[in-house]
Amino acid sequence: MNASEKLVNAWLQSKGYFTATNIPCGKGQEIDILAVKPKDNDMIHVEVHVSVKPVGPVARSREYANDSFGQRITNIVEHSFTAKRKFVIERFGSDRYRLVHVRSKRIVKQDMSLEDLKHEFLKHDVELVYIENILVDLMKDLKGRSFDETMNFVQLFKEFGS
Repeated sequence: MNASEKLVNAWLQSKGYFTATNIPCGKGQEIDILAVKPKDNDMIHVEVHVSVKPVGPVARSREYANDSFGQRITNIVEHSFTAKRKFVIERFGSDRYRLVHVRSKRIVKQDMSLEDLKHEFLKHDVELVYIENILVDLMKDLKGRSFDETMNFVQLFKEFGS
């Protein structure tokens, strides 16, 4: 599990979710995070695409240079969610779950705004959550609690980071 996935996993757990991470689903693919909150009967499939040097469809790297904005988002949804649907349904025992895509606000290029990006994902019933918002949420109310190493890092960053 990479650092951004660890942060998202810690955030979900702080919200009362039980999580499973890095679930193999064939052909070298994996589901980043499945989260369940039994109290609310809420199930989420989460894919995390956060990078300091983004590439891929949204960043409009060379491979996707000729694709329209809408097609680039469709490619992400198909690769990240649609291709893994069978495996998610097997794990949850249901097809009633939410889709959440986590990425950074920094990758938005000239042909899209943050609102455009969010709207385009919603067309596919995918909620877009920004890692910046997750970090802010994680840094609230850190004092007096014990944490795993991921949250210890967040606590240290809050105290000494800026």
